[in-house]
Amino acid sequence: MVRRILEGSGSGGVKLAWFGADGQAVTSEIARSIGLSRPGGVLLKSVYPGGPAAQAGLKTGDVVLAVDGVGVDDMQGLNYRIATHKAGDAPSMKISTNGQPRDVTVKLSLPPETPRQATTIGGRNPLTGARVENLSPAAALDLQLEPTTTGVAVVAPGRSIAANQGFEAGDIIRSINGVAIHNVAELNRALGQANGHWDMIIDRGGRKLTLSVDG
Repeated sequence: MVRRILEGSGSGGVKLAWFGADGQAVTSEIARSIGLSRPGGVLLKSVYPGGPAAQAGLKTGDVVLAVDGVGVDDMQGLNYRIATHKAGDAPSMKISTNGQPRDVTVKLSLPPETPRQATTIGGRNPLTGARVENLSPAAALDLQLEPTTTGVAVVAPGRSIAANQGFEAGDIIRSINGVAIHNVAELNRALGQANGHWDMIIDRGGRKLTLSVDG
C-alpha cells in the first residue's frame, strides 16, 4: 500500500487521508459480469459505514475507474492517488454503477479512532505478554493492514510466551476454541475459559493459520 505523510500530529505521529473503502482489480471475467466493456478499475468489496466513500454514495459493487482524471487499475493505484491528497480534499472520481458511469467527489477525512482498548495479555496462555488492541481504521493503518479490517490484532508480541509461539505484529486473532473474537474483552474471556487447551485461528496477511497449544 503506497502512502505519503500528510500531516504531523502533536505527538510526532502522522495523519493520513482516508477513502473509507477497499477493493480489488477488475479482471476480464469480473468486467463481463458487471457490464463493463473491458477490464480496468477497482471493484469495491467493502465500504466503511459513515466513511468518505459511503458519504459520497459509493456502495459495495461500484467500480472506481479514475481519480482526478487518472485511471486506476488496482487498489495500490487507487491508494496512491488518495495519498496525493490531504484530509479535507475532495478529489473527483469516475465511478461505474451497474455498468453506468458517473462522476462524484469524495471528501477525504482522517481515519476514525474507536476505543483501541490496548492491553497486555496476562495470565499464562499462548498470548501472555503480547500487546493487543481493537482494530479501528486508524489502528489498522498503523499496522499496515487494510483500513476496513476489524477484530483484535497483536500490536507487539514482545519478549514473551506469545513471541515464542510465533505471533507477529499485525496478526489478527479470529477465534479461540471455536469462539469468534471481535474485541479485546472477548479475547480475554476466551483465553481464560480455555481450561489449558487453546485452538486458535489467526489471520496473517489474509492467510488463515491455525495454532493448537496445551499448557
